[in-house]
Parts: sequence; C-alpha cells; structure tokens
Amino acid sequence: MSIKAVSTELRSQTICPNCWSSFSVESVKWVTAHDSLVGDIRLGPDAQQRFLPTRFDIAGNAIDVRGLSCQDVACPNCHLRIPRSVLVYKPFFVSIAGTPSCGKSFFLTSMSWQLRKNLPREFLVSFSDSDGECNRILNDYEEQLFFNSEACRLVKLAKTDVVGDWYSTVEFDNQTVIFPKPFYFDLVPTDGHAKESNRTNHSRLVCVYDNAGESFLPGADSVSAPVTRHLGLAESWLFCFDLTQDPRARQALAGKSEDFQVTETPVTARQDTVLNEMVNRIRRNSNLGLKERTEKPLIVVCTKFDAWNGLMKNRELPKPWGR
Repeated sequence: MSIKAVSTELRSQTICPNCWSSFSVESVKWVTAHDSLVGDIRLGPDAQQRFLPTRFDIAGNAIDVRGLSCQDVACPNCHLRIPRSVLVYKPFFVSIAGTPSCGKSFFLTSMSWQLRKNLPREFLVSFSDSDGECNRILNDYEEQLFFNSEACRLVKLAKTDVVGDWYSTVEFDNQTVIFPKPFYFDLVPTDGHAKESNRTNHSRLVCVYDNAGESFLPGADSVSAPVTRHLGLAESWLFCFDLTQDPRARQALAGKSEDFQVTETPVTARQDTVLNEMVNRIRRNSNLGLKERTEKPLIVVCTKFDAWNGLMKNRELPKPWGR
C-alpha cells in the first residue's frame, strides 16, 4: 500500500484574528489532546496546554507528550485557538458596528445565510464555516431564524453582550485582557471558477466581528478590553443604521407602518455619535491622519427594512447583483 504525502501551501506570516498580532506560521502552537495535559499560562488551569511540537503524525498533526495526535492550533501570543485556515489563507477582516438594538445580529445572521446559498450558486465560490465551534453562536441564530417550524412566529435573538460567550479572556503578565470572538468563514473558488487552478492564493479566511452596540460608545475601548481594535485592520466596515431609532424617520413612518418597533416600543439613539466614534477609532487603530482618506469601503446598512418599507411604497428590493 502506498502512502500519500501530505502537502499544504502554508503562508510565511499571518495575523491572529483574536489578538491581531502578526506571527510566522512556523511558530504556531498546538493544543494538547490528552485530558491530563491541562494548565496554560495564558488561559488558566482548566485550559489544555499549548506547545511547540517536535513530533508529527503521518497526516501532519502534532503529537503531544502523551502520544496523542492533536487537531487544534493556537496563536503563539494569546494562546487562543485559531482555525487552521489562518495558516493557509490570507485573513480578510470585516467589522460591523451600530447602536444597541439596531439589528446587527439579525443582519449578520441573514447575510451569512444568504452568502452560504448564493455565493456557490451565483459566483462559484464556497462560503463555509472555518471553525464550527467558533461560529456556534451564529449557527444558533441561523437555526432560530431559518429552521423555525413556525415560520411566521416572531423570533428574538439573544442580544450581543459586553461579556460572556462573545469574548475570550487572556492573562498577560498579571494583566487580564478581553478580546472579542470573531466568526470565521473560508471563502474558496470552486470547480469552474476562473481561478480554480490557483485556489489557495485567491481564497480568504473571512473574519467578521460583531460587537455589542455599547462597545462603540465613547470610552468603551481600553487596554484591558481592546474590543474594537479590529477596526484598524478591517478591509471593510459595515455601519448598521436603524431608521426606527431616528425620530425624524419615526415621524415619517406615522400611519405607514404597523411594526411594533415603530408603534409600541420607541427606541431612539444618536447614531451619528456612534458613527463618529467608529471613524475616530479607525483612524487611531490604523494610524490614519486627521485629514487622510482611505480607499477601503464604509458600507451603510439600513436595517429592519420590513419595518420602514412603507416609505418606499412597499416595493421589493432588487437583487444586488446582475450578470
């Protein structure tokens, strides 16, 4: 029986999507597999140890000191688990911002659901989870919205919080630092795509950050909680603008919308303040001068279309692409 060699095109340098530090791929750490190998200097006594391997199995997986093959890799700086795609595909960071209750989580859930369906069918590009565990919250949201047995029933998604499952805690020399957990997707050309012969160079690891709206309020970002530092590395920014939170739009919707967010639960917010804070953080974290411009796109997403489409005479939105 012949043994096929494992061949993977690895990048020389990459960026950790958790702490945003740059590191050489050869310095990546592995997560031990044996249950007895616990206690990590960064993640605490209950976490599996991180280590630099000296032995590998035939599939290219590291072997821990107890002889078990390991599957997971981690950043050498923060020790947080990262998808193996980060070692092969160039990371592409996308930041989503907006006020509390503006519909960011609903938008992100709907967007990922549509991309899973339409990118393979319309563009011959697969869009799949890089890491199912890291995307667990988002997959949960998709199940609530699109696998609901009562399709007409209203669904309330859990609010993106400022603590808990949305964040990771790391210890750096007696300094506790909280990082937001990104959602990971592999964007890869499929058979028939114009770039299929060079898939690796044209594939991307898409890292999407969905912070709580409170994280974009002035003063919410700090050394111990750099929860929006990803803004400086992002290739694109999505600002979710909620018309139902704007008093002028609410006045225009009077008598034209029966949505409970307009008629029953008035929530207003200064969305321009959050947008200005977002822009200031982008400049600060990407070293842009006060008068410098960037070629990267800022996309304004008007959320909750079903609540305000009366202003557009209830017209359906066209497809966002054409042949």
